[in-house]
Amino acid sequence: MVYGKMGFYETWVLLFNLIVSIYLAIFGGTMLGNSGLLSGIPFGKVIAVAIVGIGVFLVLQLISFIFFTSQFNVTVPRIFDIIGAGFLGFWSGWLIWSFILLLLLATPILENNITAKMGADESTRQACTSYISWWCGIIHGIAGSSENNQKPEDAILSLLNKSKSDSTRKSADANKPSEKIEVQVTQPVPKAIELPPEPEEASTQIKPADINEPNKNIQELNDISKPEQI
Repeated sequence: MVYGKMGFYETWVLLFNLIVSIYLAIFGGTMLGNSGLLSGIPFGKVIAVAIVGIGVFLVLQLISFIFFTSQFNVTVPRIFDIIGAGFLGFWSGWLIWSFILLLLLATPILENNITAKMGADESTRQACTSYISWWCGIIHGIAGSSENNQKPEDAILSLLNKSKSDSTRKSADANKPSEKIEVQVTQPVPKAIELPPEPEEASTQIKPADINEPNKNIQELNDISKPEQI
């Protein structure tokens, strides 16, 4: 086995670094995701947890190699190098798989029947999350702050519920029919053009009184010129 060749001491260092890195990823990555720095990225909280976990693990492995595993050779009985390293290697592998599955649980990837056939059923998911919570609970009991009342189980549930709620909301927004905004443009009614009043035409009609006026004058002349009868 690979972990048997590494030895009990090296495998124990690997398991310790995994536990610390996952613990810091659960709490530190969740705080980073809640800070809003990755709010514009889909599943930013999951990405933050993965970045913190992988980054801390690589740093711890580098420090352990430089200052411990490459400098000191701890001799243990052979049975520990064979059987003990095998158990530690199994726990380390199960912890890595549980962390990967936890990240996948926070995404819609496992919400189908294909992953259930691959072994990612509900019982496996529950076992993986409980396994991570157990290891993180040990570290939290040693290094956890008394002011921080949040338990590892609460942080894991917060990660799962927050990511699923974001996914559900985004899918609902994507499936929501777009509302058409109708803009009614009212055209101004043209005002009626008022034409200037037409000038009154001079009346050319002759009144009856005006027609009879000359005849009346002629009659008066005739009456004057007619001699009076005696």
